[in-house]
Amino acid sequence: MDFFEVKLFLQSSWFSQLQESIKMYDELIVKEGTDNKFDIESEAGQKACAEFLKSVQRLTQSVCISYTDRSYVEKFSKAYKILYSEDNTVYLPEIYDSAQEGYSYLWVNGEKYVFSDDVLKYGKKLKETFWNFKRELQNFETLFKYNIRSNTDFREARVALNEYLEDFDQTWAQYEK
Repeated sequence: MDFFEVKLFLQSSWFSQLQESIKMYDELIVKEGTDNKFDIESEAGQKACAEFLKSVQRLTQSVCISYTDRSYVEKFSKAYKILYSEDNTVYLPEIYDSAQEGYSYLWVNGEKYVFSDDVLKYGKKLKETFWNFKRELQNFETLFKYNIRSNTDFREARVALNEYLEDFDQTWAQYEK
């Protein structure tokens, strides 16, 4: 592979976005005394999670993943729709918080909503994917920095990263829906 091309790639905004997402993950606050739950209730925890998720959204946009269809959002309450329209947000901390808590039901405006077994399964998968996110991104960062030996390696690594991010997006949407 042309090392000049690799050097340009490593200096690209795309690669910088990958590194920013890794850094923002480190800003997340883990709740003390919990089973690997992020603090999304305090102001600092909410802010850190929102910034991380915005970083993930910028990363997914920079690598041009195919987002999972989100037309189901049109059925959400007006309050939730407003949250999504702000900055064209795709990932909300409140959605992840619901997944990590794993409650089998939720009270919304005085109505009890019971989650199906599928929703609980998708929530568990989202929580696991979220916890593994940094490690996976670091693996890609290392791959791009040190293990690319040819154009084929580079293309395969890009495809693998895109597939990983598309899977993350699909997992998120399955739970959110």
